[in-house]
Amino acid sequence: MPFSFCNLSQDVSFEPACPLKTSDGKSAGKVCAIHGMYGLALIRLETLKKGKLFVKDTKGIEHEILTHTPQWWPKEEEKHSRT
Repeated sequence: MPFSFCNLSQDVSFEPACPLKTSDGKSAGKVCAIHGMYGLALIRLETLKKGKLFVKDTKGIEHEILTHTPQWWPKEEEKHSRT
């Protein structure tokens, strides 16, 4: 899933495949790539609805990310019963 950083300075670096965490410290996935203020990550879908996500830089400082759901992403559909 695409994401962007809320606030990020130019001199920040990240480890390859660094983990994503929820605000309560639970694992949410991992970062695949970062380019400037943007990135791609593998994210557990159930964590998207639970609030903020964070990634730590190489200095141990947490940075909040905002996920961007692509337009083509399937929408939750109502379940219809068959009669």
